[in-house]
Amino acid sequence: FPVTIGCGSGSKTVYTSIRSGIDNVGASNILLIRGGTYSEICAVALIESGTASAPTIIAAYPGETVTWIKNTAGDARDCLISFSTRSWISIRGNRNPAYASSYGSLIIDGNNDTGATDQYIITTADAASDLEITGIEIRNGNESCITTAAVRFRVTWNEIHHCGLSGEYLWHGIYFRGDSSIVQHNDWHDIYGWSIHCYASASNCNNVTISHNHVYITGIATSPNSGGIIVTGK
Repeated sequence: FPVTIGCGSGSKTVYTSIRSGIDNVGASNILLIRGGTYSEICAVALIESGTASAPTIIAAYPGETVTWIKNTAGDARDCLISFSTRSWISIRGNRNPAYASSYGSLIIDGNNDTGATDQYIITTADAASDLEITGIEIRNGNESCITTAAVRFRVTWNEIHHCGLSGEYLWHGIYFRGDSSIVQHNDWHDIYGWSIHCYASASNCNNVTISHNHVYITGIATSPNSGGIIVTGK
């Protein structure tokens, strides 16, 4: 929630939660989160779409570490971040070499949330597009860490781990079906189901690129229907 603080002869609004900052960042602007641990309820449909030339950016402040954790006591919804139907939004951290000096370390933690069914850390609606998750750490998803049907979804330079805590083979690192999506330069580990699963229910998962991923300690469910990478489509 915003707080007004003195700033010389004037004043400045400071947002003391990530969710309130996201709600006010505006389209094609940049939200830099100062270092610390933030216990948050789900940010649903708050992030404004950017454009191809000026995406809306959410990132950790340069040189600082942000841990964004799911508040399981205060929120029974099934995600920590929902892009809903938005487009041209980028969540960034310094694991991406291109952003090593531009942004800080961003950790998004699902806190092993069991408060509702389908507990995903990041999810989207079908109409979302051109979203990017890059250079961050995502961990402790009770079920799949990322689920999306967005087209042109980009997941690059992340560490994504401990997804699916019930032993169920259905829970993955990422479960997606959007055409023209890119999954590159990620570390995937401690995943119960598939680390990377592109699922084509009809004519999806076309023109998808999956490359330069480090996949290990994966498919650890007892079911044989689990493993490293599984893709259907063209």
